[in-house]
Amino acid sequence: MEVEIFCVSRDERPNHPPIILYSPTPPFTQPVTMAAGQEYILHTPSFAVEDPDGDEIYASCNIGTCGRDPAGNFMWIFQSNFPGTYTVEILFFDIRGGEGIMKFTVEVKPWWEYPEGFLP
Repeated sequence: MEVEIFCVSRDERPNHPPIILYSPTPPFTQPVTMAAGQEYILHTPSFAVEDPDGDEIYASCNIGTCGRDPAGNFMWIFQSNFPGTYTVEILFFDIRGGEGIMKFTVEVKPWWEYPEGFLP
């Protein structure tokens, strides 16, 4: 088991970047898989981000849409009709310049690769 411990001191730096506590696919693991044409929504508890300074965190992404659910948790929405492998980068940032990047892979498969009645 691998454990990361983050220790920050408010006196150490004027601003700390947002910390990605966990993401949907840690490096070198299976990609997120979805069927072409279907909408995929990724939200908490699939990933979590916090700012050690308590700053408001914002998100931007290269593919799909970032937003928040009614509870205020981050969510990422993606839909593609085109099968293929996509590399997603979500940038989490605060207004004082701190940033953290979450990267993961999404594999969009054509509908005929799924057995009848078994679409994710």
